Amino acid sequence: MAHKFQIGQVVEYRPPRGIDAPRGPYLVAALLPERDGEFHYHLRHPGEVHVRIAGESALSFVREATATSEIITYKGYRLDPRPVGRGWRVFIFPPGNKPVLSEYASSLEKGSKDQVVKEAKEIVDTDLERRLRIL
Repeated sequence: MAHKFQIGQVVEYRPPRGIDAPRGPYLVAALLPERDGEFHYHLRHPGEVHVRIAGESALSFVREATATSEIITYKGYRLDPRPVGRGWRVFIFPPGNKPVLSEYASSLEKGSKDQVVKEAKEIVDTDLERRLRIL
C-alpha cells in the first residue's frame, strides 16, 4: 500500500476533536511511515510556522476551486507562494521528493508577493552554495 498524498500536494485537514488547529488547506511537507495501520504526514499551514503531524484519515483532497497554489520552479526547486495574514509565505521544496526546507521566505505584513518570491530565490541560491561546498 502506498501513501495517498504526495509531497507538495495541498490537502484539506480536519483536525480531531480537541485539537486546536486551523481548518483548511495544508501543504504536505513530508511523508511519514505507517503507524497503527495508517500513513502519516508532516503538514504546513500558511498561517503557522510549525509542522503538524496528521494521519491519512484526517486528510482529503482539496477541490480545485480552493487550491490557490501557484508553483514556481527555480533552479530545480519548487517555490510555493501562499497568502498569510496580509502578506505572503513561500515554502521551498528541493529537487526530488525531499521534504520542504525548514527555511522559508515570508512577509506577514502587507507586502509584495514578488518581493517574497525574490527572497525565496535568494534562500535557494544559498542552499545550492551550501550543497556544492559539501561535495
